[in-house]
Amino acid sequence: MAYNGGISLVIPPKKKKNLCISLLVIRYVTSGQVAYIEKHMKDGAQTAAALRDLVDVYQLFIVGKGGRRNTTITTGISDWEECPELGNVGDLLASSEFDSSCSVLVIQQYRPPTD
Repeated sequence: MAYNGGISLVIPPKKKKNLCISLLVIRYVTSGQVAYIEKHMKDGAQTAAALRDLVDVYQLFIVGKGGRRNTTITTGISDWEECPELGNVGDLLASSEFDSSCSVLVIQQYRPPTD
């Protein structure tokens, strides 16, 4: 639920991602404060190559740590995993393989324990 000045807005889960990205673009990207790039990869090799191209250009990477460990776009990346708690992409960006001073923010949705 989003709250702003007495107005409540309930967003269906499937639309949350698109709404958040739209709000980010409207507020920050159009003003030039933030660059937003969305790339579609086929496999882990393409993902690693794309990150290598971007790591020296940007100072902050915000990545999600999903529940699915190995997906098509991260296959092979976890083979040299140093910090599994960062997720596949976060670990790759923070690894010694990437000689960069960028920051990595890893976001993971809270999943309450099931009793």
